[in-house]
Amino acid sequence: MSRVYALCALLLCLAVPIAATVVVPAEFREIVSGSQIIVYGRVIEVQSEWVDGRRRIDSLVTIQPSAFYRGTPTATVTFRIPGGQVG
Repeated sequence: MSRVYALCALLLCLAVPIAATVVVPAEFREIVSGSQIIVYGRVIEVQSEWVDGRRRIDSLVTIQPSAFYRGTPTATVTFRIPGGQVG
């Protein structure tokens, strides 16, 4: 029985605390107020590429705007989002 207690004590000493992160989604009002450009349009191209020394993939999305709600009007708008598929 003392071996069981010794083993339990050893396992308790080896326990590693863990941490967690909770991400609270931003409200629509916050997203709008923090945006440099707000546009309505059609996606004309999505191009994925390796970044960070081939550790992750980002996609470049190009939009042909049909309406600008904030920002300077341009022929196309390109932005980067995480994820995608290369190849």
